[in-house]
Amino acid sequence: MRHISLTMILLALPLLAMAQKSRNEMAGVYYAYPIAENVTAEKETKYEQMGYTPFFISHYGRHGSRWMTSDARYLEIEKPFLNSKNLTAKGRDVARRVHRAVENAMGNGGQLTQLGRCQHRGIAGRMADRYPQLFDSQARVRVRASVVKRCVDSRDAFLSVLTRRFPDARYDIRVDSADMSWIAYTTPELKKLEDTVTVPLATTPKRLMASLFVKPSRVKDQAKLMGELHTLGGDMQDIPLDISFDDIFTDDECAAIYDKNNRRMSITCGGAKENHGLAPLSAVTLWRDVKADADSVITAGKHGATLRFGHDSNLYRLMTLMGLLDRAHKDKNGTDLMDEVIPMAANMQMIFMRDTQQRVFVAVYHNEHAATFSELKAYPGDVYLWEDIKSLVERRIQNYR
Repeated sequence: MRHISLTMILLALPLLAMAQKSRNEMAGVYYAYPIAENVTAEKETKYEQMGYTPFFISHYGRHGSRWMTSDARYLEIEKPFLNSKNLTAKGRDVARRVHRAVENAMGNGGQLTQLGRCQHRGIAGRMADRYPQLFDSQARVRVRASVVKRCVDSRDAFLSVLTRRFPDARYDIRVDSADMSWIAYTTPELKKLEDTVTVPLATTPKRLMASLFVKPSRVKDQAKLMGELHTLGGDMQDIPLDISFDDIFTDDECAAIYDKNNRRMSITCGGAKENHGLAPLSAVTLWRDVKADADSVITAGKHGATLRFGHDSNLYRLMTLMGLLDRAHKDKNGTDLMDEVIPMAANMQMIFMRDTQQRVFVAVYHNEHAATFSELKAYPGDVYLWEDIKSLVERRIQNYR
């Protein structure tokens, strides 16, 4: 009987777990927000019919679909394909596709696409449909964004819907570099960890490189090129260009890259034990803003919304800190799945409401689907006492330290 090592079995497990994922989903953080049936088909709880009165929304949204982060990344991907003499027939075909993608991207690296704008307009429209009473002429709408342009553009797309439908609401709109200390913060300790994290890839680039290059040895960093080609292909769903790179990867290769990317993000931004709590602790300043802002609205007896526009890592860390990802959206090995947790335009909405006894409750929505706190008592309608949520998060902060 042929010997099969334990290592081989362990490496195969995540690949089996990913078997049902589509290629677009395996793009992970590049997965385009599932606007259609996955969001609009879910019924909203009629809180008013259950004795609750919604009065405030606290929102954090990742920017929408974008090009890859910089023009330089595209140019680096194209470099190995510029030597036509080293390309196979398949390589020449892929080189043409890469060149089209590079041409499209020049000047757009890191920028929001039209699809990204559409995603935020859709989220804003559904918020307006569900809670129009929170945007009347007495409403206070506080709006903050990361200084990064794609976040500001996402904000503008979102507001284009709200300001058209609710022109009389009082909008407090600001973009300030000082806000980066909470809306998009990473501690120095976590930055050091990010620079040292390496996650093994449960496959090799050998087959892919041989299919594209006559002499693969001339490609310096084959594993990096493999990963970047996967990212380039995954990002095609986010940009206005009808090109696919699905054919250059096998299913197992895609699953291995997807698993590696999930594991790395779980370490640098999630609840993986390898980060020793540094990732969730980077969200403490963001949590403090959420808490203080909501308490201010509650104390003043006001209504309205706070809308924050930032990045995937910061949203992921906040939800980890709050304990909203303890059970959901994980593979069989306990690793968070990035396409489910932080796709393009990912968001968390906290709906604050009062009951007939004037107690403050909160319903939490992750990507517009109801989210739960496994550590807290849920009340009818899957809502939680605000005081319980605050106590829970403070306990989690102390436990991480």
